[in-house]
Amino acid sequence: MSTNQEAASEPRASTGALREQLALACRMLANEGLFDQSGHISARHPERPDWLLIHPHTLARYEVTPESLLTVDLDGHVIEGDDRPPSEVFIHTQLYRARPDVMSVSHIHARMVVVFTIAGRPLFPITNYAAFLGPGAVPVYPNPRHVRTAGSGDALAAALGTGSACLMRAHGAVVVGADVRQAFAGSIYLEENAARAHLALQIGDPAGYTDEELRDVAAGNWGRGLDKTWQYYATRARRAGLG
Repeated sequence: MSTNQEAASEPRASTGALREQLALACRMLANEGLFDQSGHISARHPERPDWLLIHPHTLARYEVTPESLLTVDLDGHVIEGDDRPPSEVFIHTQLYRARPDVMSVSHIHARMVVVFTIAGRPLFPITNYAAFLGPGAVPVYPNPRHVRTAGSGDALAAALGTGSACLMRAHGAVVVGADVRQAFAGSIYLEENAARAHLALQIGDPAGYTDEELRDVAAGNWGRGLDKTWQYYATRARRAGLG
């Protein structure tokens, strides 16, 4: 997926609705094991594109609420809120600077994604849901250090380019979307793709897709497919007491 493709996306949410959605996405990513004590998801502010919403550094990801979210500017300064942003807030600020089309950024610590970067093995889209990644291997940001400066955030943005996801060596990955639901779903799809690719490599070479197949399959990832994915994982979170 390129976030500015015609893929269906929700209308721009109000700030209150966006806060609800972002907090739920954070709890869902924790529930699915893509966040541990770290990891973060943000949204560009619907009224101020030079601000973003993100959860605090110290708060457990399972406990994020709409009220606990911070408003942060693109220099990493807190505009609203009583805590500090994640130490890698420059992942978010610099991706928003580089990509005006991006409305949400997810930084995950997904196990199988990291395995591919540790092994130095390229990760290709090999499942239907991962078709949004497009042709070729998912790009890799080669620096394993935390992204704690604007300069390193710029380097990560350069590695991502115009794509939808970038792996981070021995660290995790970033996924961007045209809204919070896309960034959330893309994070789920990326990790599941890595898990199935790992299994397939035990018995052979994953078949992959032609470019034409990727385009056709990716067209169904969003719209009603996105609605179904969001509702499924929201239900899982609710049944776990996190809804």
